[in-house]
Amino acid sequence: MIRTIIPALIFAILCFSLKAERAKFSHLTIKDGLSQSSVKAIFQDKQGYMWFGTADGLNKYDGHHFEHFHHHPDNISSISGNDISCIYQNPNDSLLWIGTRGAGLNLYNAERNNFHVFTSFSNGPNKLPSNIINDILATSQTLWIATRLGGLCYYNSMDSGFVSPAFNKDITFQTINCLEADQEGNLWLGTPSGLYKWRYANKFNQELPRKVNLPGYVQNIAVSALQFDLKGNLWIGTRRNGIFRIHPKMDDYEYFEPNHYRKLNSPVAVYDILERNNGEIWIGTA
Repeated sequence: MIRTIIPALIFAILCFSLKAERAKFSHLTIKDGLSQSSVKAIFQDKQGYMWFGTADGLNKYDGHHFEHFHHHPDNISSISGNDISCIYQNPNDSLLWIGTRGAGLNLYNAERNNFHVFTSFSNGPNKLPSNIINDILATSQTLWIATRLGGLCYYNSMDSGFVSPAFNKDITFQTINCLEADQEGNLWLGTPSGLYKWRYANKFNQELPRKVNLPGYVQNIAVSALQFDLKGNLWIGTRRNGIFRIHPKMDDYEYFEPNHYRKLNSPVAVYDILERNNGEIWIGTA
């Protein structure tokens, strides 16, 4: 078991830093035991294990060896699919959730080393609105799931069911790419048509999420990544239009064109943003 892993070792797989000129990179590859080279999700759990979601399976890494999880049609306790989109451990109860592209959501059972599966084909309250999971986020007592073509839903642990807010009926919010939450009780939603803010403190809020205009730029842009930093700035990654940094409480913003952090002039999609403990902002692109 590992307790810490140098972030540069891990994010060399997928990400680079805005301060990359001072970074030193090592790599984990298929030769080291990784199941597949296209890494879409990275997470370190409370026990120190690193989890890697790839296009061909889930990987658990102890600092020396990889354990692989693949879907097996004849085993209902195996992970539901091999194309892993997101990994998230709920800080409220330490449960580990794994989202897939096209095969629903998985709850990991650490004691049995297997999975409980939720899909759109499930019966009753366990039914998901979509099997394409884009992002997972927890607030105080609620687990939120962002999906493609199924909008937003939250997990009600009292009856193990998924509930969708009223605004899901609006076509604008059929696909939610990413989620963030602030300290004021708001969810920030990244969608194919821009950035929105919604008051989540009241789950029965009937109001539509409010459009957040990004300063000095086109408004209908695809927002693909969100991250609040320790200073209260919200970093906003887009599919083709660079990165924005705004402070919701202050008249302060900055815009980074794609060629600011990528030497190529071709459009670049931002898929992940992370703040390290030292304040560096890391950007995952493709």
